[in-house]
Amino acid sequence: MSSLHSTQPDTVVASKWWKKFLCKSLPDNTTNSQFTLPHLFRDTQPTRTDYNVFLLDTACNTHPKYRAWCSVESWARQNPNLDVWYLLTSPTADNTDHLLTHLLHHYPNLNLATLDLDKIFQDLPVNKLFNSRRWTRVDTWPVEVLSNMLRASVLWHWGGVYSDTDVISIKPFTIPVNAVGLENKGVVASAFLSFTKNNPVLWALMKDMNTHFEPNKWGCIGPQAVTRVIRSVCKNDTTKLDIPKDGKPQTCNNITIYPSQFFSPIYYKNFKAYISGGGGKNFEKDFSNTFLMHFWNKITKNVVVKAGSGSIYDVAAKKSCPVTYQMATLRANHF
Repeated sequence: MSSLHSTQPDTVVASKWWKKFLCKSLPDNTTNSQFTLPHLFRDTQPTRTDYNVFLLDTACNTHPKYRAWCSVESWARQNPNLDVWYLLTSPTADNTDHLLTHLLHHYPNLNLATLDLDKIFQDLPVNKLFNSRRWTRVDTWPVEVLSNMLRASVLWHWGGVYSDTDVISIKPFTIPVNAVGLENKGVVASAFLSFTKNNPVLWALMKDMNTHFEPNKWGCIGPQAVTRVIRSVCKNDTTKLDIPKDGKPQTCNNITIYPSQFFSPIYYKNFKAYISGGGGKNFEKDFSNTFLMHFWNKITKNVVVKAGSGSIYDVAAKKSCPVTYQMATLRANHF
């Protein structure tokens, strides 16, 4: 479990150029409700190889939203055999509502740390893109681009699973490493990745990101990059990226490609199905082959989820992140 303490953040890391760019709105001083996070690499790091789950906050949030904490909790709750790491670019985490204290108490496999981006990208192909600072332009979606670079990098260092924080783990994760999931026909999702440490596919993915990054092109080093690399792994056999009629995963050179119902059962264009009242009444039956639910935060972040509505999201959250669900709905009927 992370060792957290209420002290001032490290001034050396705080002075780095990327920290100044990402953390413009950080308070000047910490308060008693803010914990200083240990530094990944320097103070703490995964001790096991390939038994890790990594989630990221690259917007320098001191107080991530309840939906992000729900994702983090769901992984820790459903997978006590895995070490769950929530990695933040913020040097501190706010604990005003005591949610962080409760989560760390309930889940000994949960770890929090702040990132030193210079260290994480050192000697990796994406280091060139990172230090070019091209990704910091306002027309590049810098928070999302940074997340794309980081997900491949942390998996390269330690292996395991990467998950977006708009993904909820709804059952124990028994999918083997070296796996990806389809978002739709012909498109491999980037919200979930599972790879062994130092897997050559990750190296190829980082090289692709460095080569194909372009401002103004959403997803150019996200799903597009993952799809390009997996197509290459499959030697451009595009049939491997089709939705299989039998619903079974397909394999290319030891990489397993899972149909969309495993990780993204509802396509983003149909996102309203997640929040419709009563939509989760047959939850277990409807999602019997689903391990993860992707809730498409880019579209749904401002959409209210009513507690007790019986929507798919409501049922999934109540089941998989009960501590966060209770805290989020303590004084409100939505989150």
